[in-house]
Amino acid sequence: MLLYIHGFNSSPQSWKARALGSWLSQHYPQIDFQVPYLRPYPAEAIAQLSALIDSCEDDRIALIGSSLGGYYASWLAERLNLRAVLVNPSIRPYELLRAYLGENRNFYNEDRYLFEQKHVDELLQINTPVIKNPDNFLLMVQTGDETLNFREATAKYCHAENIIEWGGDHGFKDFDRWFSYIIRFLKLVD
Repeated sequence: MLLYIHGFNSSPQSWKARALGSWLSQHYPQIDFQVPYLRPYPAEAIAQLSALIDSCEDDRIALIGSSLGGYYASWLAERLNLRAVLVNPSIRPYELLRAYLGENRNFYNEDRYLFEQKHVDELLQINTPVIKNPDNFLLMVQTGDETLNFREATAKYCHAENIIEWGGDHGFKDFDRWFSYIIRFLKLVD
């Protein structure tokens, strides 16, 4: 199973998730590609992801996390010894998302919800300040990310494999040209 974890206020309809799903259906239809719509609350999102992983009957499970999804993927990968690709991951969302306290709206489906301090505290509870298994991670960042500072990610994952591209954006421009490389790194196929 390949579990794609979307970011804050995103959804399974993000272009990266849709493009990867389409590519996988053509090239590796045997990979069970899952992109759940995550609740906006960290503890609930982690519970959703953990339940999905626990329900998988195959022992080959890998993660791709984008932005806040990269933060979640990092915690899950460290806890469960899984391989993970982190795409422009959020490193300290418990600081960044304080700006979103109050009512929010999902960009894709217009869902409205209240993001509170307790949700920021939930993010702190799943922080992975030290990466103990750096070989399990592939970090992919673009320096033109308008939302997150790529230097924070490269500092945290300095012992992992890093792909650093100059320019680009938070969505990771031309992400699709890395699909074959990602699948090889995740070791989901023989």
